[in-house]
Amino acid sequence: MKLSERLKSYTWFIKASYKDDDKEVEVYGTRFALKNDKTTLWKSIEESDLVLITSAHYFPKFPRSIAVRRFDDNSFLEAEVLDRKARWDTTLLVVKGANCGNYAEFCDDGSISDCQTLLQKGCSGGPIINTHGKVVGMLVGEFDGCPT
Repeated sequence: MKLSERLKSYTWFIKASYKDDDKEVEVYGTRFALKNDKTTLWKSIEESDLVLITSAHYFPKFPRSIAVRRFDDNSFLEAEVLDRKARWDTTLLVVKGANCGNYAEFCDDGSISDCQTLLQKGCSGGPIINTHGKVVGMLVGEFDGCPT
């Protein structure tokens, strides 16, 4: 499988909406699927659930709705916030019953070198991968107050 196809298989698109000063705001971004094993700390998730990681700055207010879809699909699924760490700009989402078996594989700690080529698909909340297709990080942060 080509690297771009592998990356696309576990990268998801998000659409979230929330109320801000009586106006409805929609935000869009990317996230990627994590392996859902039953050794997690979250007892509320089942093996059949999809767990996604994304940037926390997409949710400055508690979202009224979160919808996610794969890059190669037009059908949206409902998601909910599982955990949020604003300090780390990280949010975990869960999509009940949607575990598709495609998830990111992380590289070993300390296996990145300064001259290594890294690839990224999407925007904040999307994975940064090495040329072997393993996740080395997640794109986070803001630029002049706008999500990257």
